[in-house]
Amino acid sequence: MNETSATLARVCGEAAEWCEVGDVQDRLRTPRLKPTLPDWPTAGELEAVVETLVALRQTLLSGRAARDLRGRLLVCEINQSISSGESEAATQGFFDVNDRPAWDTWVAGVPQDAESEEATLISWVPSTLVDLVDRGIQVNPYECIFWLADADRLLATWPVARSLAAAGLG
Repeated sequence: MNETSATLARVCGEAAEWCEVGDVQDRLRTPRLKPTLPDWPTAGELEAVVETLVALRQTLLSGRAARDLRGRLLVCEINQSISSGESEAATQGFFDVNDRPAWDTWVAGVPQDAESEEATLISWVPSTLVDLVDRGIQVNPYECIFWLADADRLLATWPVARSLAAAGLG
């Protein structure tokens, strides 16, 4: 894994550690980590918000060791959803009404491609929640949430995605 992949793997481990206690609603939407994000963020706005959230989560973990990476990376094209709630209902609130995953799981914000300002959110889903999140993906009519392993465009254009998928984290 290259340095960027290793950094993202560390951030995923921190997210995994953070998400281990409580129920879905309580442990995945910590008020202290709640991001302030526009309804239709640009890639740059999303990236800045996620970097702030990641840094705060790391500080709050106070040096606790990151968990083993047992789970999957989730992709959310956050500006492609229409507020309908199917995924939210199917996942007991892991996704919100806008199909955005719980913010405690956010690990990266990336542009959809080099020329785009469209925002793509990457989240870590602990193995204990993979089946629940998969139900939300299956009922989502907009195809704006999917596993990294199924993200052909990201796998083709983002070397970090290929590296993480090859390491079994997709």
